[in-house]
Parts: sequence; C-alpha cells; structure tokens
Amino acid sequence: MAVGIDGSRLKGYWGPIESKMGADSEKVGDVAYGTYDDIVRGKWARGQRAANEINRRNFDYKGDDISYEILGGRGGQIQNSNSAAYTYGKAMDLDLDSAVKDAGIERRFPGWGRNLLDPQYERYVAPPTFPPNNAP
Repeated sequence: MAVGIDGSRLKGYWGPIESKMGADSEKVGDVAYGTYDDIVRGKWARGQRAANEINRRNFDYKGDDISYEILGGRGGQIQNSNSAAYTYGKAMDLDLDSAVKDAGIERRFPGWGRNLLDPQYERYVAPPTFPPNNAP
C-alpha cells in the first residue's frame, strides 16, 4: 500500500496506484530498456510475481521508526511500500538502488534496502493489540 498505519497489511501492487503521492511523484532515472519481451514479459512479469508473493506472505506494515527519522539510522524494522519497491527491483533484476543513490534521495525512502523476499530477511511482526483492562 502506498501509505498505511503500523500493523496494517502491506500489499504488493503492479498497476497504477491512484493517490496524491503518485500524482506528485517525479522521475528519478531510467533503470531498464529493451525489447517488449524482455521488459514486459520478462522483468515486469517477475515484478508481478514478487507483488503476489508479498501478498501471499501477509507482511505487517511498519511505516516509520524513531531511529530513522530522528537519529539518522537504518530504520530498525521499517517494512513498507518502499521495501516493496526495493523488492520489486531485485525481482526484476533492476538496479533501483543506484538510481536512488545517484539522485541523492535515499533518505526520502524509509524502508529502502529491505528485500522482503530474501530468505535471510527478518520480517517485522506488529505486536498484538490488547483490549483495555480498565474500561468501565
């Protein structure tokens, strides 16, 4: 999902997302070129499969982390749409990381650098919600 609250479900998409964020986006760089078969039937198809796999694994969404926003760290357990975009790039064999770094905008993408489908990835799991025990 383009924006979510912590603990909601992270969803993979492969079509246009109708949102204000999409309308305000800007081109970072070109990351692929080639024949229709290579791009659409190859890379794009692998990206679609990655989105389906993200959905199948039912990841919890974690949009931010104080260590990222305030302290400039790596963001702890952030797991969000930026993580999904990074994962798509890996699945499609695209060097999105270099495009983002070359543009000098990597800090705009909390959750970047996390390949959700990497077997070594340690996923974030939202803590359970407990009912209030002091309600009247």
